[in-house]
Amino acid sequence: MILDTVMMGLDKNLIGQKLEKDVYSETGILVVAAGTYISEKVYKKMESYFINNVHIKKKKVKDIRYQDYTVIKSTYLKNVDVMKTVLKEISLNGTVDDKMIMDMTNSLTLNSQKMGYFIDCIQDLKSTDEYTYNHSINVAIYAMLIGSWMKLPEIDIQYLVLAGILHDVGKSKIPNEILNKKTRLTEEEFAIMKKHSHLGYCIVKDMDNIPEDVKKAVLMHHEKLDGSGYPLGCKNKQIPKFAQILAVADVYDALTSKRVYKDKITPFETFKEMSKMGYSHFAPDVLMTFLKNIVYYYVGFKLKLNTGDIGEILYISPLNNYQPLIKIENKVIDLSLDKRYRILEMV
Repeated sequence: MILDTVMMGLDKNLIGQKLEKDVYSETGILVVAAGTYISEKVYKKMESYFINNVHIKKKKVKDIRYQDYTVIKSTYLKNVDVMKTVLKEISLNGTVDDKMIMDMTNSLTLNSQKMGYFIDCIQDLKSTDEYTYNHSINVAIYAMLIGSWMKLPEIDIQYLVLAGILHDVGKSKIPNEILNKKTRLTEEEFAIMKKHSHLGYCIVKDMDNIPEDVKKAVLMHHEKLDGSGYPLGCKNKQIPKFAQILAVADVYDALTSKRVYKDKITPFETFKEMSKMGYSHFAPDVLMTFLKNIVYYYVGFKLKLNTGDIGEILYISPLNNYQPLIKIENKVIDLSLDKRYRILEMV
């Protein structure tokens, strides 16, 4: 039986409950979507927008699908370990364990309602040594987020997760001395690295249980709208939607990750950088959807400033998403107005 919803005042006892209606700020900004479980960070986010009331079910119902951050973290780490096994098996034997791939896809898709926890995991578990494996899982998660925000059918979201997991399988065929090089690649080495998308396609193209749209996304996730991408140099509508979505997810995770030859940059620098790349690189609807929605997940996060202060993100304007409103102790600072402060890193 579906219980009626009830409006409740914002209270920490609501943590663990599921929102039954979208939560909007007084200015009409979507703060949290219906179906989201209220975590500590979601609660803080609503507090920062001065939300007074939310709609939940009339009675607190134990929902077996609800999992806290610890369980989501365990799911994430398990998938990273499985990804290692999959890529090593391809590298050594040229074989792909279909069941492992589908199990990873299902575990992420089934937990799609806990998106905020996945963002926490990605932020907390950035690792240089594990980049190759973490990156595939991260791209799958970001692709899942984008698909949900674009209101794609559930089956498409599942295929996007699968495409994210598989998008870099071709790297298993790239020599380790290039894949794990501790300095920037030479032009010749980068030319070899660029072959990974075609190699990945060759690995998955004969797998009967992989949809054709997923195979094309593996092949074309480095294509750009202006035709400057690879391996085919496709333009505009020649690039399938799944590949367009993977392109945004892939670049975002790469820029915000620490690599052996470069430091990671903050999400806020990345918002600015991807906006500069703009529509010569990315499909406008995909990029706009991503930037418009991803910012809200960082409300409540802590960050370190160039002054040594630790601040907390209070508000991120969709019109200026790389200079948030932050709080340092009892002082509120607008980074777009006060140039003394600059974000160094998330903490």
